[in-house]
Amino acid sequence: MNLKEMVKSKLESIKPKTMDMPEVETKHFPSLNLSSTDLKEIEDWEVGEDYFLTMKVSLVNKEESESEDGEKCNARFEIKKISSIKGEKEDETKKKIMSKYE
Repeated sequence: MNLKEMVKSKLESIKPKTMDMPEVETKHFPSLNLSSTDLKEIEDWEVGEDYFLTMKVSLVNKEESESEDGEKCNARFEIKKISSIKGEKEDETKKKIMSKYE
């Protein structure tokens, strides 16, 4: 038996091990791009910080379907108005939002 045959024989005898990986659910939200024309306050904001926005949107498209990843509905919105939340309202909003996702 030559070296090539010995290596092939050895590799064929090796059984790969499988491992069950725990499923980790991570919520991925879409991103939003704005300019200072859209929202003047962003000129003073710092990268990496969190901010709260309110928006008035109109639903312009809605598709319902069953997909492999479990999505049942996709929607596209047009932003009509946008503003930032500051002060006491920011604290109230933060508590409401964070309690939903913690």
